[in-house]
Amino acid sequence: MSVPVRQVYEFGPFRLDVTRRLLLKGDVSVPLTSKVFDTLQALIENSGEILEKDSLLDRIWPDTTVEEKNLTIAISALRKALGETPSQHQFIVTVPGRGYKFVATVRELISEDADLIVEKRTTEQIILEEDEPQGTLGEVPVGEKGRQLLTAGPRSGWHRFTSRKLIIAFGLVLITTAAVLYFQLSRRSSQPPQPSSMIGSLAVLPFKSLETDVEDKYLGLGITDALITRLSNINQVIVRPTTAVRKYDETEQDPVSAGRELKVDSVLEGNIQQSADRVRVTVQLIRISDGKPLWGETFDEPLNGMFALEDSISRRVVEALTLKLTSQERERLAKHYTENAQAYQLYLKGRYYSSSWTLEGFRKAVGYFNDAIALDPTYALAYAGLADAYYRNSTVHIPLQEAVPKARAAAMQALRLDDTLAEAHTSLGAIKFRYDWDWAGAESEFKRAIELNQNYSTAHQWYSEYLTALGRTDEAVAEGGRAEQIDPITPEVGWDLGLALFFGRRYDAAIEQFKKSVDLNPNFWLSHSFLAWSYGEKGEFDQAFAEYQKALALDDNDDTRSHLASIYVKAGKRNEAQKILNEMIQRSKRKEVSPFYVAVVYIALGDKEHGIEWLKRAYEERAELLVFLKVAPIFDSVRSDPRFIQIMQGVGLLPQANQ
Repeated sequence: MSVPVRQVYEFGPFRLDVTRRLLLKGDVSVPLTSKVFDTLQALIENSGEILEKDSLLDRIWPDTTVEEKNLTIAISALRKALGETPSQHQFIVTVPGRGYKFVATVRELISEDADLIVEKRTTEQIILEEDEPQGTLGEVPVGEKGRQLLTAGPRSGWHRFTSRKLIIAFGLVLITTAAVLYFQLSRRSSQPPQPSSMIGSLAVLPFKSLETDVEDKYLGLGITDALITRLSNINQVIVRPTTAVRKYDETEQDPVSAGRELKVDSVLEGNIQQSADRVRVTVQLIRISDGKPLWGETFDEPLNGMFALEDSISRRVVEALTLKLTSQERERLAKHYTENAQAYQLYLKGRYYSSSWTLEGFRKAVGYFNDAIALDPTYALAYAGLADAYYRNSTVHIPLQEAVPKARAAAMQALRLDDTLAEAHTSLGAIKFRYDWDWAGAESEFKRAIELNQNYSTAHQWYSEYLTALGRTDEAVAEGGRAEQIDPITPEVGWDLGLALFFGRRYDAAIEQFKKSVDLNPNFWLSHSFLAWSYGEKGEFDQAFAEYQKALALDDNDDTRSHLASIYVKAGKRNEAQKILNEMIQRSKRKEVSPFYVAVVYIALGDKEHGIEWLKRAYEERAELLVFLKVAPIFDSVRSDPRFIQIMQGVGLLPQANQ
């Protein structure tokens, strides 16, 4: 009987377990997506050598044609996971025009589960270890490939083993193997069944309520949202956010088909039946590759026992996926934000209606969150939900001047009660970024949110917007790419990655990204609008105007019309741009249009005086899109104007003159 040999690499404070596909820093697992893991493995196996970009693309995406930006995103995400800064690359070095090189010292460990450990060291020595080093047995250059351990020829630099040493070595291997097998077999009866393949991603589909009452439907999506929030705290598994799965709430989905559409390895589905004061939930965890159930169970609890129900489901999912949690992950998985069952029911209703994106839904959500807070004033998660509802509906369903103070107050109260809420840090970060122009404070909030929950896609998404506004394009693309890896289904997430590429003047890549977003939802007007703008900046006017027509047909708004005017001017159609300006000015008298958009059109037409005048009005109103002054191509013609520079300084995008 043969035992598979584990292959492990050590570098710096990290250990890469190829067999288990884990990256560890000390005892803590560092989350990596499958492609990022493959990238790291390829670099380490060729440490000290330049890996050409084409070779990396062929290895990581075999038999698939992909763009180079996929590799760029993977490298950026890997650098961030390893803690590298833009100016210090202690692990990965970019070789311009060629590829990448892994420069850190690497040790290779083989048969780590046994007492015998064979190490490949950069000092070119192999050490045989039990509890203490026993002596040098051979040498090998690190980074060489295709040679079999202990069988290299005389020119390989290996020392030949004497027959005595060989017998001792293999004797140790056999003894150690027997011990390991005995240990594993003795534990097998107490361990949960293990899936036959690695589960790296999970989608919790909306639980289906068997009730017909609309007011009872909140329970299914509410439990789904609560489970997603809990399981997202586990860094070893990517959990799709509620925004990605909500569309399945109104459909009878086949779980395997839904899993493939959501691009996950497994799905959790369930049915709910409520009767009087009890609730019965039937849950099943399914592997997508073969449709095989990994675990299933029925829970019958009193309606006020929802905490115990969610505790049980979360714990059993972790057991079924055979995940080893850190103490912090275990604590967050079992955390109750309130012990008031009625307040929790109201919170679930608030989350249900908050995700509807309608005026009626917004009003109901705010009402339920406030009712929950009234029952439990220490309910931090309810305050976080309230902050999120106000922020997401600002401008759309409630005036900005009213929404922002309420969102800020709710977020700050949530954090006073519980500083570990990633959602509240993210909402506060967005407010500091878009409305306060507190750049340092915003970045601190976004980083704290990501530190608390690496699977919270909204934090990565909004942090990407922040980085985009500052012109930190590579970082913005990396954060946008991470958000898309967590949530590849929601078009707004893909649009944000396109935004980073567009404002980074990478128009070809932006076009491809916006096309992907359009494919996800052809009715999402922002994707068509920015796809059109990208074509226009490249001078491809026929494609641009075709996309503008689609965008305006879906939602006729000033945001799209303002940059359409700039493309009209580029295409020599000044009269069309003037028509847009005239109409905006008339509507602005009734305060139906932001002065920011009027300024954009004036500047596009070359009227700098009026453009700057209207931009000043936008500044006085603290128009939220002023944060993109530094990167928007529309403002290139006025960048040297002292009045424009002064506005940039006021927004915080340039240092003050006396600094």
